[in-house]
Amino acid sequence: MNETHLQKLVDAHLEDRLTPAEAAELSLLLTSSAEARRFFWRHASMHGLLQRAAQLEWLGLAQSDSMGQGRAGPGRRRRWSVRPSWAWVSLATAALIAVALWSVSFRQRGVTPLRPTAVDVAELEPRTRGVATVARLAGVRWNDAASAPAAGAVLEPGWLRFKAGWVQLEFFNGASVIVEGPAEIEIRSENEAYCQLGRISAAVPEPARGFVVGSPKFALVDLRGSFGLQVAPGGEGEVFVNKGVARLTLTARPTERREVLEGQGVSIDAAGTVRAVTAPAAHYATAAELALRQQSETRLRLAEWRGVESSLNRDPSLLVRFDFEGQAADERVVQNRAPRPAGSEVGTLIGCQWSEGRWPGKGALEFKGVGDRVRLMVPGEMTASTFSAWVRADSLSHRYNALLVSDSYRRGVLRWQLTQQGQLALTQLLIDDHGLADPASTQRVISGVAIPLERLGLWVHLVSVVDFRTGLVEHYVDGKSVGSGKFRELVPGQLGSVELGNWGIAPETERGRRLAGGGYLDRSFIGKIDEFALFSRALTAEEIYQLFLQGRVDSSKLAVAP
Repeated sequence: MNETHLQKLVDAHLEDRLTPAEAAELSLLLTSSAEARRFFWRHASMHGLLQRAAQLEWLGLAQSDSMGQGRAGPGRRRRWSVRPSWAWVSLATAALIAVALWSVSFRQRGVTPLRPTAVDVAELEPRTRGVATVARLAGVRWNDAASAPAAGAVLEPGWLRFKAGWVQLEFFNGASVIVEGPAEIEIRSENEAYCQLGRISAAVPEPARGFVVGSPKFALVDLRGSFGLQVAPGGEGEVFVNKGVARLTLTARPTERREVLEGQGVSIDAAGTVRAVTAPAAHYATAAELALRQQSETRLRLAEWRGVESSLNRDPSLLVRFDFEGQAADERVVQNRAPRPAGSEVGTLIGCQWSEGRWPGKGALEFKGVGDRVRLMVPGEMTASTFSAWVRADSLSHRYNALLVSDSYRRGVLRWQLTQQGQLALTQLLIDDHGLADPASTQRVISGVAIPLERLGLWVHLVSVVDFRTGLVEHYVDGKSVGSGKFRELVPGQLGSVELGNWGIAPETERGRRLAGGGYLDRSFIGKIDEFALFSRALTAEEIYQLFLQGRVDSSKLAVAP
């Protein structure tokens, strides 16, 4: 099989410029050669249909040169499954080849095909089982801080348990619930919650009518309006309706129903006896009160971070550190806080704008357009590297989304990126190549999913570590390993001219013309970055976890090591 000729045919097919003779030739190759079909599958992944299918994790995993198993952070290990489902791969390959042959056959007859219905693209789109979001957090002390959700997180059905503080939940049906700890609450669906322990205040607008809150002794059904509910450790509790109406049922007598009207309340004792009350026995928090508490906490958290960040800047292995702090809105450079910057004293801003970071008052850069980037220079070779950044990814719309990428084509240069599936990818070039390289020209280690669909729009701490003397690579998110692997060749690392948040592939090169159609290949990051650091050594797992603790969004008094 002549791969060069086949590639020309596949490129022409994907760009709708096959001649009838070429279409017939491609159709014959695909039907008669398994090798040709595998070649087509690989190259179609750069285009249309497979770019949608790339939302499935197996595609990103299949692209990895070297995969490993991740650790769940210091003191605890977790095994990650990194092998794709070959049944899925086979099905997807068959579907794609069917689509290709179907499309080619139409073009042979000079007909422009409609979008095929044999593969339902909706089936390939990312899904979430989420039923509620975390709207606000204030003073929360979680039972298990390692798995605690952040503000803005999408929640699937399951339990929330915390010792103190307030959590505001917004259910997808429109109900808003504030839970005060100590609390144990189970989210069962977008229409139902179960309170084992705690104090709840809820607002149920008309679109959410029918929302249900259960408890060990009683349940509230067909809710509309606003109410407060309290459940004690023994299951006894209280209900008070501020507005609207609620229907009360008892666990011991489920066929009995009692209406609790506006301005009324009831108490339920351990025996299930119901008594009317004229005023609530407890104070139920409001959304306005919770907002004030959250604002106060974030101000304290920012002050705490500023108190420790100066120590980060004294690390002698630090080559670049951008904290995006203390700069005017019209400045078009970003200051490098490293003690002895290697290369650029500043980064040059192109397109991106100053914005608010992970706390109110914290500086950040926002990347929106295909031209947004920060350019800087990092000369020299490295025997090890650690890439660290606090990011908020708003979209992962490209096959690869640039974090820090060299725009050079020299042996040893690095690219740190996020895949379309939310995985961290560290790539190193193995040959000097300004043309079209074969797959052996790079080596790459891709993590498990670091930013799932539910974490788009949330702040996360991303770290990738590589030791070029051993080839070992490990990826981390929020202080926990999400995958590791090994470069097959031991090549010193280098960066040279690099871009934060984009990739400046030169359009005048052969690669630029072929991959970008004469323009820039779009790998622009969409979101915000409010802290970035590059070290010339491999940080340990404990050091990475401490970086996360020092910079995490919640209060340092509330988190414990996993």
